[in-house]
Amino acid sequence: MKKRVAEFLKTPNGKLAAAIGALVLVWVIILLSYADGLGTLFPDAASIAEAKRELVKQSKSYEKALAEKLKNDQLLKEYNQVIDNAWKEEKHGMVDTEFRRLVANASRSVELTLDSLGAVKSSRINTDFYYAELDVSVRANYEDVVKFIKAVEKIEPKVVWRRIDIRPDRRPPHLGGPNQQGSITARVLNENSSSKITTRVGFNGTLRLIGFDGKISRPVKKGGRK
Repeated sequence: MKKRVAEFLKTPNGKLAAAIGALVLVWVIILLSYADGLGTLFPDAASIAEAKRELVKQSKSYEKALAEKLKNDQLLKEYNQVIDNAWKEEKHGMVDTEFRRLVANASRSVELTLDSLGAVKSSRINTDFYYAELDVSVRANYEDVVKFIKAVEKIEPKVVWRRIDIRPDRRPPHLGGPNQQGSITARVLNENSSSKITTRVGFNGTLRLIGFDGKISRPVKKGGRK
């Protein structure tokens, strides 16, 4: 029997059979060696469910990160808008003098003489921004005060009224008050000699602007000029 097998293996068919047998043996050895990893090639239902849960988890993490990025982008946009609208001394001049000059010009533009125009007072908001405030007061006709308020609204960069106080002018006549003591109105004549009522008020308020003296650091868009 052994002799016949030996003779068969010497033939081409025998050699082919031997080669096939050896190949099958090698595959069996390989499969046995990597039996633990075969499960990853053919995952079970539990593995598939776990993979789905992980995918949902990663998707939610991405959506959260995207929302956070959009929020930060909006904050950066608003921050840059504040910088653009803020007082910058290299552009607008020294705030201590130029702020007062702009307000004085606004009063002159409506032919109103202010009783008081205080000094500019500054206070820090943070390392980049500060407030600059200016107190003003005047006793005049209500219409003229309104014109002054509107003239101030035209100042650039924008300033706002942090505080406004308007009260009837109840000073006695010998102190510059209305002709009728205790009255808030005085009758005057216009160019057509017809009478009208003008209201005298005491006005005082505080103007405020936001100044920027930090360093401007903005990302340069690709393809833009450096």
